[in-house]
Amino acid sequence: MFDYMDCELKLSESVFRQLNTAIAVSQMSSGQCRLAPLIQVIQDCSHLYHYTVKLLFKLHSCLPADTLQGHRDRFHEQFHSLRNFFRRASDMLYFKRLIQIPRLPEGPPNFLRASALAEHIKPVVVIPEEAPEDEEPENLIEISTGPPAGEPVVVADLFDQTFGPPNGSVKDDRDLQIESLKREVEMLRSELEKIKLEAQRYIAQLKSQVNALEGELEEQRKQKQKALVDNEQLRHELAQLRAAQLEGERSQGLREEAERKASATEARYNKLKEKHSELVHVHAELLRKNADTAKQLTVTQQSQEEVARVKEQLAFQVEQVKRESELKLEEKSDQLEKLKRELEAKAGELARAQEALSHTEQSKSELSSRLDTLSAEKDALSGAVRQREADLLAAQSLVRETEAALSREQQRSSQEQGELQGRLAERVWPPQMQQHH
Repeated sequence: MFDYMDCELKLSESVFRQLNTAIAVSQMSSGQCRLAPLIQVIQDCSHLYHYTVKLLFKLHSCLPADTLQGHRDRFHEQFHSLRNFFRRASDMLYFKRLIQIPRLPEGPPNFLRASALAEHIKPVVVIPEEAPEDEEPENLIEISTGPPAGEPVVVADLFDQTFGPPNGSVKDDRDLQIESLKREVEMLRSELEKIKLEAQRYIAQLKSQVNALEGELEEQRKQKQKALVDNEQLRHELAQLRAAQLEGERSQGLREEAERKASATEARYNKLKEKHSELVHVHAELLRKNADTAKQLTVTQQSQEEVARVKEQLAFQVEQVKRESELKLEEKSDQLEKLKRELEAKAGELARAQEALSHTEQSKSELSSRLDTLSAEKDALSGAVRQREADLLAAQSLVRETEAALSREQQRSSQEQGELQGRLAERVWPPQMQQHH
């Protein structure tokens, strides 16, 4: 197909080279004769371009992109040449009247992106059924599809050579040019037919190659699927083997760990056994010491009970002495108050007597005697008060002595209790200290 496209483009280039671009040759009969074959070329190129694009997308979906790099480069060259050809032909007035030339995109399709196929638009060539009204048919040259122009020309030449030109007329250059163009057109048509046949054969070969490639691709897909299944099975078996290996290593590690723990446990058991025998011996010793300590504690408790009874007796005696002292103090206080009241009464009587003595001189002697009597009574009362105070002081000293004796007894009891507790601690703590050491 690429070769077919190259032949079509070369034909268009050869036609354009023969034209004189300085003047509007498309309006001349000679120019129209040269441009007429390009109508078929435009139609063929549009179809070739469309099928080439589809075929390249199909090949890119089956083969690697690097393999088709040469195809892409050749297509890009043909794309730019074809785009220039369509642009140049669409600018000519001759083609505007006879055919509608499609426009190609600015850039070639991107075959590396499969979604670009949806963006491809098929170029469509439209040929009007009727020529425009302003067309001048006398300026167009009808191209006959009869036998090759070579034979009539040869016959005409022989006839002219034998009998001369009819009516003495001579062919001008235009007729000769038309005949040469007809011969060229026929030759180009024959070459075009050959090219079409070769293109069809090439397309058939490409289709067979594509079918073979599709078959190989399908076979490769099946082999790939089978390889994936085999790979998955091998991976599963490998995972099982690894799991079994890990399980074996784990069991080996657990067995070694169990052996180490068993040896450590046995050593610990031996140590504990020795320690247990020592503890049994120490326990028996402690039991014996505990029995002795219990006996001593019983004796100590008995002594403490005796001390408590003595304390209770002393406390009772002290309380009794306190009560007696308080009673005596209250009695002495009452007597003292009574004596004070009597003394006050006597003092009042003495004052009244003195007043009476001052008022009455007659009773002076009586009052003097009475005053002496009162003074004697006062002295007696003062002696009794002093005696009561001495008795009170004696009772207070007795209470103080009793309290001092009680405190001394308490101190002695606490000292004895501390000594007993110290002895008990000395008998209990040494075995425990030896056990800790």
